[in-house]
Amino acid sequence: MTRASEGLAGWPTVADLRQDDSHPVFRSRKSAVSSSGSVDVSVDVKLDANDIDLSDTLRKLQSIIDQQGGPALDAETVRASLQQALETTLQKGFARELDRIVAAYRDMLERRMASGQDEAISRALTRAKLQTEVLSSVPMVDQSQACLLLGLSDTNPSATLKRYESKDRILRFDLRGKAAYPLFQFDVAERRIHPMLLTIMKLRSDDWGGKMALLHWLTRPNRSLGGAKPCAMLAEDADGVLKSFTAEIAEPLN
Repeated sequence: MTRASEGLAGWPTVADLRQDDSHPVFRSRKSAVSSSGSVDVSVDVKLDANDIDLSDTLRKLQSIIDQQGGPALDAETVRASLQQALETTLQKGFARELDRIVAAYRDMLERRMASGQDEAISRALTRAKLQTEVLSSVPMVDQSQACLLLGLSDTNPSATLKRYESKDRILRFDLRGKAAYPLFQFDVAERRIHPMLLTIMKLRSDDWGGKMALLHWLTRPNRSLGGAKPCAMLAEDADGVLKSFTAEIAEPLN
């Protein structure tokens, strides 16, 4: 990747977009962003020892050890506690850097759209704003909360939920640089994902639409359900939700 100075490096020109090479868009000490087109973006983030606030990490470690209580801790417990404290510190640093990238990227898109130079950028920004509005309108839980709702250990929630995500057994989105999980998908009483939602996720195809399209459908009032939102009827009228979605996917989304 071509090196760029700190901050925004500018969006590739129309001539650049005809080539296969990637072009630098943003660079900081921790990250580098490049683009091979109007909407294809590659993000590389690197965190090292310089990104660890040792004093804060030690405070977190001490807090974890204090919570354990009891006699002196063995080496394995100390190792696990230190790992947990470091993971928390690095996750926060990663989230802050992603927020910085997203803010810079959106600023560049907005300036590009305002100049009227790129129709593809305008469409991408409009789509991003709509997605943010949809995500912001839905109650979400974070990774630790999702593990608790599923009755799973929250010692390493990211790794625990990754197994669910890799098998499409949970709806996960990124909101403001962090993993977010719609609250409606959890069957709290049974500590599981609503079975009907899992069925619908298997029925959804990319030809019909992505996960954002599914979220939009689940959270909009549905005429065939008497005006109720499908997400609110996953337990009360699972058959009705299935029938409605089957009819919906009969034709691809426009």
